[in-house]
Amino acid sequence: MNKCVINGGITYQQVRCPSNQARKEPTLEELNAAEKTRETLVIRLAQCSMSIIQAARRVPVWFQPFSAQAVQNKPYPPRPPMQITGQCHCGAITFNATVDPKKVLVCHCTDCQRISGAPFRAVLPTPVEDVTISGTAKHYVKVADSGNRRAQAFCAECGTQLYATEADAPKVLNLRLGCVNERAELVPQKQMWGESAIPWLGQLPDLPVHAKGVTSPLISPGIARSTD
Repeated sequence: MNKCVINGGITYQQVRCPSNQARKEPTLEELNAAEKTRETLVIRLAQCSMSIIQAARRVPVWFQPFSAQAVQNKPYPPRPPMQITGQCHCGAITFNATVDPKKVLVCHCTDCQRISGAPFRAVLPTPVEDVTISGTAKHYVKVADSGNRRAQAFCAECGTQLYATEADAPKVLNLRLGCVNERAELVPQKQMWGESAIPWLGQLPDLPVHAKGVTSPLISPGIARSTD
């Protein structure tokens, strides 16, 4: 143990390690073992990195964060045909179909608003040969300004809207998404007639959401808006 004097006359004690605790130089065997451990860690790290990359490649495009530019450059990948079922409210008419999920769309035209009694309508265009219907629907033929004739099919008993199609030679049925049992799985891929869309649709996410009726608990409080 030595005593040292530094500026100001302050002293401190320095403790030296005993000679039997002095640092030992590693042996060749220890160096070789350390190198093997390092190589093992590098290999495992590389394997983990490859696993992460492979897992990321398996994540569907629709689940990954994306920008509007990315959507334009990388459209949704093809999805296999989907089997669906549906019925009117009273059950007098039922159907099943093989559909293409990526064809679901939302229409904001004024005719869809008026005929559906809703702010917009979601439909799933499907070739008529891919749809099997049990029961007889009633039809109302709508004539557009262009002269195009569209048959609107609905249940005569409960009034549920089922589909729209060509009035004279049906080729494609625009199935109404609301009467499809798997509707929660069918996400719209595009919208049309946006120029007549109801302007307050964009405010819906800000409104409070009740689990059921207006007296039930809130599942989303919405965003409070200033009254100024």
